[in-house]
Amino acid sequence: MQIAPVEDWSTLDAALAALNQHDWVCFTSVHGVERFFQRLLHLGRDVRTLAKSRLAAVGPATAQALAAYGLRADLVPRVYETRGLADELALQSAGARILLVRAAGVGAALAQQLQQAGALVDQVAAYRTIAPPELDACLRELLPRTDLITFASASAVHHFVRALGEELGRTTLQNTPTACIGPVTAGAVRAFGATPTITASEYSSEGMVRAITLWSRERQGTKP
Repeated sequence: MQIAPVEDWSTLDAALAALNQHDWVCFTSVHGVERFFQRLLHLGRDVRTLAKSRLAAVGPATAQALAAYGLRADLVPRVYETRGLADELALQSAGARILLVRAAGVGAALAQQLQQAGALVDQVAAYRTIAPPELDACLRELLPRTDLITFASASAVHHFVRALGEELGRTTLQNTPTACIGPVTAGAVRAFGATPTITASEYSSEGMVRAITLWSRERQGTKP
């Protein structure tokens, strides 16, 4: 995937102008943190505008991205995934107003769960994920000699299938081992009729690497 700016800045800019109205600002990716603060600084503001808000990060990498701006995440869920974030934030969010900083076009499950817990939720897109124009040609060249396909997000699965076309994309997922960073990504693979070979138990890049290493050793019949 490639990370691209949103096509219209107006919604994000309005949210940045009203940050003092939010009890929580919730970041679901490193890219969201980076694009959020790039735009904030572009508009002539700085981190002081977040003084009245608590910060939530989906996992340690996202929390580290906040730390690069001198900010500490008030909440990092024990399960590094949006469902884990929703579960823990919901316990603290009854009556709170929450700003979710997301990628464009993501699902509404996190917002819906927080709303059911009594929160007032505003969602804003800080960036888009797009497929590189050369993705189709690269996949067709690499897939014949590929032993395992890794997916670090559900959107990566959808870009993969779109690049190959629905029929070939489904067939490839069904016939090639796949590794997923967590259950949401695994669910995207299952939506195309395939069963993920590996789903990391720790929902991070490091966790996926460990899961793949274990799988590879088991295939080769070597000890962990």
